[in-house]
Amino acid sequence: ATYTGVTLAGGTTLGEVALGASLDLMRPKNAETGKLLARRAETQATLTADTPVGSWRLGAEVQHLGKRYDDEANTKPLAAHTLLNLTASTDIARDWRLLARVDNATDKDYESVLGYATAGRSFYLGLSWSPR
Repeated sequence: ATYTGVTLAGGTTLGEVALGASLDLMRPKNAETGKLLARRAETQATLTADTPVGSWRLGAEVQHLGKRYDDEANTKPLAAHTLLNLTASTDIARDWRLLARVDNATDKDYESVLGYATAGRSFYLGLSWSPR
């Protein structure tokens, strides 16, 4: 396999809103056949934004994965898809942070592998301990 490509990434802050973006343009191919590698997209992009709201930090992430193929012969396409993920975190005590995340917030149907279901909307709750 050979991977060639470029990644562009950057970020900025507008007021209290932190913005980020990345774009991957790749050519993941089988060195012997010249075909694209199975389940590897040529295009992937992410946009992020987060901001403080009261004692919370709220964020959103949009992830796009381009068209790819499920097989080495490049005959079974997997459609491109875009997902929305949401995050929230707050300090609850010294060294302790509560984290929450909603992945695939719009409950989009998509396939990572042809014929296999992927997770719909998923919720995560966590606790982080970072001694200072």
